Amino acid sequence: MKESNFIVALENIESWTGNLLLPYDQKMPEGDLKRFSKGDVLFGKLRPYLAKALLAEQSGLCVGEALVFRPKKQLLNTFLMYRILTKDFINYIDGSTQGAKMPRAEWEFIKTLQIAYPSIENQKKIVDYIDSEVAKNDKVMKKVETQIEKLKEYRQALITNAVTGKIMVN
Repeated sequence: MKESNFIVALENIESWTGNLLLPYDQKMPEGDLKRFSKGDVLFGKLRPYLAKALLAEQSGLCVGEALVFRPKKQLLNTFLMYRILTKDFINYIDGSTQGAKMPRAEWEFIKTLQIAYPSIENQKKIVDYIDSEVAKNDKVMKKVETQIEKLKEYRQALITNAVTGKIMVN
């Protein structure tokens, strides 16, 4: 997808995972759009308790309800995304929001935060560990989803066989 056509809205970011959810048809969102570059970290400032953060794998445009972070050299972008997706960070940001129905985190508050981070070497180790654990969990989830689908098929076959008289039900 060309950069100018790659648009990220908050509904395209899965809560708490950092996963991108692409729609079948990308339509132009309403409101202001911001440019972001590959490697930037996007954070949804609208309803921050939803924990919507994304590491951009390509350049594009995002809705104005997303903040664009471009980490400095001493901070890995993947480490920053994982740090943003921690409960303590989200709770802290959520506690600063304004508005009841559509609470928003304010950049003026967020830009003053100081995030402690280890050396680049230790950040890489932490990121590698998290990536490894996420991959294990994803593998287990895929197996469970496959088993659920098989059980649904078995259930449907059982119902069909019972209704058509191919098996006896007492």
